[in-house]
Amino acid sequence: MKPPASRRKTGYDSFLAALEKETLAFGKPVVYVHGDTHIFRIDKPLVGSRDQRIIENFTRVATFGHPDTHWIPRDHRPRRCERVFDSRRKS
Repeated sequence: MKPPASRRKTGYDSFLAALEKETLAFGKPVVYVHGDTHIFRIDKPLVGSRDQRIIENFTRVATFGHPDTHWIPRDHRPRRCERVFDSRRKS
């Protein structure tokens, strides 16, 4: 995702603003999982609208879509400081 200063307005702007606000207020790891991109990807695409820095406690997991059906196991370790969530591809 491009920094806010270099992006065009889209229909998702109000959603992204709310997502940024709630993620920052929550202050703990947030994982957004969605599918049908045909690409497996784990990244940190959310950029702060004020300081244009990556919001580190937000992680996106993009999963496979049809016909590339695989599964992604999730490990949740709430007592760990780093990598509370682990993801990996399974064929």
